[in-house]
Amino acid sequence: MGHVKNKFSYSFFVVFILSIVLSGCGGVFHISPKPQNVNSTRIGELNFTKTVNIINNQPSKDKFTIGTSIGRNYISELNDFTKAAVELLSAELSQRGMTISKEASKEIKLAVTGVELTERGFRWNCKVYLNVIAGKNYETALNAHNLSPAHQDRVCGGAITLVITELMNDKEFLDYLNE
Repeated sequence: MGHVKNKFSYSFFVVFILSIVLSGCGGVFHISPKPQNVNSTRIGELNFTKTVNIINNQPSKDKFTIGTSIGRNYISELNDFTKAAVELLSAELSQRGMTISKEASKEIKLAVTGVELTERGFRWNCKVYLNVIAGKNYETALNAHNLSPAHQDRVCGGAITLVITELMNDKEFLDYLNE
């Protein structure tokens, strides 16, 4: 009888501990991307004297799942990611002499159209898809991914930084800014 009681106590203990551990692993987590500044060694010397309006062209404010891991759902809004991209591009262009103004006739429209967050061992991978329209003759779709052991907000912010870096190396885009 004592053997059965010990086996029951052990089984109860294991189930109890597992339920505590697994309940701590579940849930829904909102991702707010935190981009870093563009590494100046990854882009050429840029100096601007023009004025431009940078527009968040992503109308959706719907929350959606960008990734899952061990019972956790990571959600965000494409509009939040686009807002972060607009803020980063505005800051980077301003640092290089560009005036950012809502009244400017020259426009850049950004829209993050997709985000994927996946776990790879002890690292996270975030991939961001960005559509860019600049004027009447320039439109492109870019994507970049960032792989890092950092927090999910920072990993996704890094993906935004990388896609903006790619945009700032696009000759056609730079030609539009300088016309």
